[in-house]
Amino acid sequence: MNVYERIFNIVNLLKEVETGISINKISEILGMPTEIIREDINKLVRKKILSIDSNGVFHLLLDVPVTRKIKNDILLRTIYKIRAKCQGEAYQLILENIIKKMIADYTYKLEGTVENDNTEMLLYENKNNKRYYDVLSSIMNIDYANKKTEIDYRTRRGEVIKRKVSVGTIIFACERDKMYIIASEEYNGADNMTVIDMESIESATESEDINYIYQSDEVQKIIDEMFIVSVDKAEDIEVEFKDCFNIKERLEKMAANRKFAELDISEDKIVYRDTVRGLSDVARYLRGFGRSCKVNKPEKLKQMMIESNDKVIEMYEEYLKKNT
Repeated sequence: MNVYERIFNIVNLLKEVETGISINKISEILGMPTEIIREDINKLVRKKILSIDSNGVFHLLLDVPVTRKIKNDILLRTIYKIRAKCQGEAYQLILENIIKKMIADYTYKLEGTVENDNTEMLLYENKNNKRYYDVLSSIMNIDYANKKTEIDYRTRRGEVIKRKVSVGTIIFACERDKMYIIASEEYNGADNMTVIDMESIESATESEDINYIYQSDEVQKIIDEMFIVSVDKAEDIEVEFKDCFNIKERLEKMAANRKFAELDISEDKIVYRDTVRGLSDVARYLRGFGRSCKVNKPEKLKQMMIESNDKVIEMYEEYLKKNT
């Protein structure tokens, strides 16, 4: 534990223990020699951050907030979430300043300029996030809310193509642990909504063309209908569940977060109705309920569930043939 980490922990301890704490107790809690802790404490006293009373107990003099370390990937996702929500809000400038500080901290750590025992591990754990940071920085420096954005996009084949899009919104899908741009793109003379995985963006620049759709009613409706992340055609679904285990609680929790969801609860079953985009995402979710759910509509979702069950049966039949 280096000096910065020790001071970090000492201040937090004193913040949480309002009655103060002795050097010996701090040493015991942190597992560090008393002599080292005494040196750290003396530095804080000289800076007039701490005081000592007649009983040898130390107290905070300043109103220092309790701080907590967070992983860089969580920090980065938080930056994205704030950025996606703050456009057009009364507190936008405040949030923008917070973001700038967070990005500065993220860059500082990522470049390895912090001297601590975990620098190499930090760099290793975040090597894939470096591109996230670069993309975030390039997007933050352009007016994507009012102007169309030109991006260099890497396809699954590894080819880099240029695309000009109107950003509708930027979202984080916690189920996939990824950031996405919901955008409109001109194709064959018509504007089509599309989902862009931010991991696939190499760079982003501002164009001269006007963006008319940022956080528009159309975009908001798509967001409300998405089951996870999809701009597929919206479909009305109806799924019947057995009222067993914790299924009711799970469905109630999900329905509370979905604008068009309805629950019809009777003595022995629960019927869930919703308007969704992304039937494949719904099918993936429903598989987790096994025999406790049955799709009533649409037919396309029924077929998805049947096909997935057939694949599971085929897999087990093949396994039994090889092992009997």
